[in-house]
Order: sequence, then structure tokens, then C-alpha cells
Amino acid sequence: MKRRITMPGNCGNPLLPSLAHCSLAAMRHLGASTRRWIVVAALAITPAMAEPPAATLDAFSQEWIEPDHPLALELSRWPSIEEGRLAILIDQRDATDLFRRVGARLEYRPNLLPLPRGESEIIVFLVAPDGAWSEIARHPLKVLHAGGFEETTLRPTLDIEIRSTHDPEVPDSFDPSVTRSKTTTRGTGRIGFDFATARDGWSYSFQSSVLGVSKIEEAIRFSTEGESAPRLDLTNYLVTLSRDATRFELGHVSFGQSRQLLDNFASRGLGINLPLGQRVVVGGAALNGTQIVGWDNPFGLSRSEHRIYAGTVAAELLPRPGGLQIGGTFLDASVLPLSAFDQGALTDREESSGWSTRLTTSTAGGRFALRGGFARSRFDNPVDPFLAQGEDLVAVQRETRDARYAEVDLGLVRGTMGGGQPFSLDLSLRHQRVDPLYRSIGAFVASDIEENGGDLRATLGQFTAQLGHVSSHDNLDGIPSVLETKTRRRSGSLFLPLAALGQTEEGRERRWMPALSYTYGRTRQFSDKLPIDGGFSPGHLPDQISLTHGLSMDWQGNLWRLNATFGTSDQDNRQPGREENDFEARTGGLNLSLTPHPQLDLSLAVSDEQAESRAAAETDNTFRTGLNLSWRPLPGQSVEVIGSRSETDNSPRTRESTSSDFSLQWSWQFARGGPDHGFSSQLTLLYSWQSFESRDLVFGFADSTDRWTLSAGLNLSFH
Repeated sequence: MKRRITMPGNCGNPLLPSLAHCSLAAMRHLGASTRRWIVVAALAITPAMAEPPAATLDAFSQEWIEPDHPLALELSRWPSIEEGRLAILIDQRDATDLFRRVGARLEYRPNLLPLPRGESEIIVFLVAPDGAWSEIARHPLKVLHAGGFEETTLRPTLDIEIRSTHDPEVPDSFDPSVTRSKTTTRGTGRIGFDFATARDGWSYSFQSSVLGVSKIEEAIRFSTEGESAPRLDLTNYLVTLSRDATRFELGHVSFGQSRQLLDNFASRGLGINLPLGQRVVVGGAALNGTQIVGWDNPFGLSRSEHRIYAGTVAAELLPRPGGLQIGGTFLDASVLPLSAFDQGALTDREESSGWSTRLTTSTAGGRFALRGGFARSRFDNPVDPFLAQGEDLVAVQRETRDARYAEVDLGLVRGTMGGGQPFSLDLSLRHQRVDPLYRSIGAFVASDIEENGGDLRATLGQFTAQLGHVSSHDNLDGIPSVLETKTRRRSGSLFLPLAALGQTEEGRERRWMPALSYTYGRTRQFSDKLPIDGGFSPGHLPDQISLTHGLSMDWQGNLWRLNATFGTSDQDNRQPGREENDFEARTGGLNLSLTPHPQLDLSLAVSDEQAESRAAAETDNTFRTGLNLSWRPLPGQSVEVIGSRSETDNSPRTRESTSSDFSLQWSWQFARGGPDHGFSSQLTLLYSWQSFESRDLVFGFADSTDRWTLSAGLNLSFH
């Protein structure tokens, strides 16, 4: 059945009543139920009509795109004149005029201006007629760099330093009794290069550093090549290609995670890590036998007798990372008697090979953790004709020995105590054994020692306490003619923030109460067994106890901090015949730090030390004062002033000395350009002065030296 609605007669005239008046008039002729449904529908439609338009970036433009790729923004609807107009920013720049409307779409015209390279954002605003801006859409924009790379950074750096040193009294080379002043000027420069890029999930990086010197004595290879060392030399470089867990490295590489076989051995060579599935990673490396620098031997593998080959494997046995991990390391190494460029030593030809395994497991909450490992190494010293010098030497026997370690962490208690303070009690246990004559080229490990220890740590809110004990001994083979030494170490520490403990009823800390720290240590080294047929007498058996105590108190306010320290150490020698060779030392100090102005920091320090030798019946006294001042007068500029003075004498008053140090440094940091292109730099001027004077009060001798140094440095970094 149809119902006929009769409109008021004047509703047909558009010049008379409003649309709302006619609608209300028409609703009077409807039923109550129909009127309710019309009101509900109107209320539901009204918010949707008032909601601003939405702008969606097309799916293809959300990936990495070329700078000339056309963008398209899909609009849910076009804004009305009453709502305002659209404004679009790309990389914080107004690009509204570069878009054209095609139906309900906005298309960017890259032929007028290519898209900015790199990662940025495209933001769409609705600008109301009154000028108010409201954001309606924000989308990431990723534009490829030149060559199709997703990310490219280039940062060359340049460091230049010029030092001028003045020695007022230098002996003449022809007549040492004649002294003269001497001023030496030296310069160094370092050029660094840092480049990184990425494409299709692969990342590539290259870092290098070159050092140049004006004086041949400061050349980086002067210790090994003398006068023939180049003044401009390559110090390090590293080329890396990676994707997720896959990694290739060439240059100065660090490899190995086996603490007793190959522990982060760093040298020039190549390394690789490859994932096998989701939970297994294998790796390998070929490295030079010692650390090297320079342009020659660029890959570090020119000598087959001076190389280290290694391989690793690591596997996660549980879905939870860190739940249960096992790993293994394999090593085959041979080194010639060559010293590293930064370490002079009498070396020998060595060969070692071996393997190790390790295991790590922990619970999800961290209440239990276990780390352990086992290593077996075969070490050999082949005959070296250079060291033999034509003599018949007894050949060193090839030895295969083992090493192991285990560490356990236990969270014994977790909870809260009075006042709701969190409380915890943790226990750590450690064991390590390294067989006699154990050695590996890839790791430095002290052999012929077994060590066991543990720590107990308790925490209540901000209060902490810790106790530790370590026991070790050597001569694990029990050779009767070899001396066995035992070591027992005990330690303890306590931290009590008394200011927090003494809070007022309003919850404020009592700043006059300090934060208290106390440390304790006791070490005994002894031997209770006289070796047989080893040429030892009871007076050769070591027996010594060292005892230390340390106390520190800190008070801190808004603009100041005061620290007071006290310490004692006592060395008690109980070895037969040396009971009087005991030593005792006492130290005390105060340090006051002030910040009277946001641009000014000041620190004053005073300390007093006494070192007593009971056997010599002599006590050395040292009194030190120091001043540190840091002033930042302008943005980017700073002035540092550091001064100290030490006065030393002894209790019999037979000698005394005085030393003074002073330095004044001004630095200025400034930058130009934006985040994409520009440079930053730092200019530094430093003046330092040292003076030392000593006097023999018995014979009247005196000696004094003075030296000052003026240096200037410039650092430039481009991007």
C-alpha cells in the first residue's frame, strides 16, 4: 500500500522557506517510526560527509623508484570550496604546483623536477580558507641514487696537525757539556675515506685511512724499515659486502669467537659468513700472521708460511634466540719470525692447529645461563736457522694440549621487600683449566693453570653488595722439581646511597648524606710444597698477603659535586728471610666540581699519598693539586685549561722533587651545508708546558727541565 505525502503549498516556491523548513514540514506527515529511522540515518551520514578526504600513494611508488618515476595520489574525494585546497610537500619542499588533477587522482610530473634522491616523505595537507593546515596523509618516499643504489653516503675526512716543541736545554752533539735551546716543528696528516651504499638488499661499504708525516721517525713503518719507510702510508682499509647474515670482508678483518683458540684475531686478510637456513651460520677467514700496514701485500696473503686459516660454525637449536647455541672453530696457522709494525719482539717460527667447541644456553627469563667451551691445540716450534746461528739446538717437541672453561649465572631470588623495593640475589660460578705447554697462535692464553671462582651479588633498590672468591694453582702435571704456586683472592664491594635512605617525609633526599662506596680485596700467593731436586730452599717459597681497602663518598647538588676518597694497601711478606720486606700505602683525596654558569665547568682536586717501606725505614710523600676549567663562550667554541702540580719528598728528608703541568686549548667546531651535502670541521690550538725539578738534599745536587709545545690541528669531514 502506498502512502501519499502532501507537501505544504509554499514549499514549491524556492524563494520562500528554506530546505530545512520544508523537510520538517514533510516529516510531520510521516509516522513516528519512519521519522526515527530518518533521524538515525541522518546522524550516521553527517560525520562521514564531514570527514576530510584521504590520499593514498599507489602501490608501485611505495617501493624504491627512479627519480623520473611518475607519482600518483588516489583521493577518496575532492575537497569542496568550503573545505579549502590541497598542499603537497616532498622532502619538506612545496611541490603542489608540480601535481596535476586527473579525475580523483593527483599525478606528479617529474619531467619538470626529478624526485629527490634518497629516503624522504610526501605529505598531503588540507589548507582551510582561514589558512589553517591539517595533515591528511603521509607516505614514505624512496628514490634510488645514481647507478640504481638505494642508499649512498660518502664522507672523506682530513686531519692535519702541526706541533712545535721547545727544549730550552739540550746537550750539544759535539760537546755534551754545552747546552743550547732547540725548537722542533713536526707535522702529520691523516686522510680518511668512508663510503657506503645499498641496492636490492645488499650493502657495500669501504673505509680506509692514510697517514702522512714530515719526520721519517714518525712514519708508521719506521720501526721495521727504518729510513726506507714511506712518509705517506696506508694504515688500514676494509671492504664489506653484506646482506642479512651473509657477509664478505676484505682488508683489516677481525675473526674468531673462541677465547682459548682464536679470539678476535685482527689482521689483514679476508673473511666470510654464510647462513645455512634460518639457524646455522658458517664462516671462514684467511689472515696474515701478524698485523701489517702499508701499500705492499694489499691482501695480506703474499706468504703462505705466514698465514692463519680459520673456520667457524654456529647453530641455534631452539626457536627462541639464545635458548641453546652451539659453535665450533677450526684453526690452521703458521707464522714466520716477523714482528708486527707496532710491536718489537724477539720472535720464533711457530705452527699451531686445533679445534674448539662452545655451548651457550639460558632460560627465557634470564634466571639461568650457562657458557662453556673446550679447545684442543697442537703447537710446534720448527727449527729456525736465523735463531740457531749455526748451533745445534735441542728440537722442541710438538705438543697437543687441551683447555676448557665454564661459567654459570643463577638468579637465586627475585622479588620485593619492605616498602616495595625490588630485591635480587644472583650467583656466578667460573671454572677454567689450561694444560701445561698449551698454546695457540690465534689467542693469548696463560698455560699451566687451573682457576675456580664465584661471585654473589645482592641488590635491594639502589643498594648493592657483592662478594667474590677466586682460587688458582699451577704445575698441573705435578712435576716434583717444579715450584707450585697457589693464589687465593677475596673481594667485596658495597654501595649505599645514604641520601636516598634518608629521605624526608615529603620524599626529598637529604643531600648532606653521601652516596657511600666501599671496596675490599685480599690476595695471598704462596707455595706449601718444597720442590725435590730443583735447587730450592725454604727461603725460596713465596708467601705474601696483599690487603686493600677503599672508601669513597659522594655529595651532589644541582650545580656542584664533592667526592672524597680514602684508601689503604698493605703488602705483608711472610717468605722466610724476607719478613721485613713489607710495604704500606695510604691515599686520600678531595675533588670538587662546580657549574656556576651553563657555559662554565670548574673542577678542583687535592690528593695526598704516603708509601712506606718498612725494610728501608723510609716513607715517600706526594702531594698533588689540580685544576680543570672548561668554558664555552660561543656556540661551537670551547676553552680548556688544565693545570697540576706535584710535590714529593721522603721522611729522612734526603731528596725532594716538584713537577708542574699546564695546558691551554681552544677549539672551534663549525659546519656548513645541509644533511645531504656539506662539511663539518674542527680547528684546535693547544699550548702545553711541563716543568720538573729534583734536589738531592744530602749532596746538594739539583736538576731541572722545562719544555713547551705549541700545536695546531684541523679536521675536515665532507658528506
